[in-house]
Amino acid sequence: MEPNLSYKSDKEVILQWLEHGSDEPEYIEKIAPILNRDCVKCHTSGINPSLPD
Repeated sequence: MEPNLSYKSDKEVILQWLEHGSDEPEYIEKIAPILNRDCVKCHTSGINPSLPD
């Protein structure tokens, strides 16, 4: 959900990660912090069961 990203440039970071093989070390370094900051607050079954975890 792009509108919920704190920084619009994070969309490009995520897309590049997907395009370049989605490796775990890069996920831990770059992607997980974005998801934890901007996505987990809503994509948690206890908070909003209608959204996927």
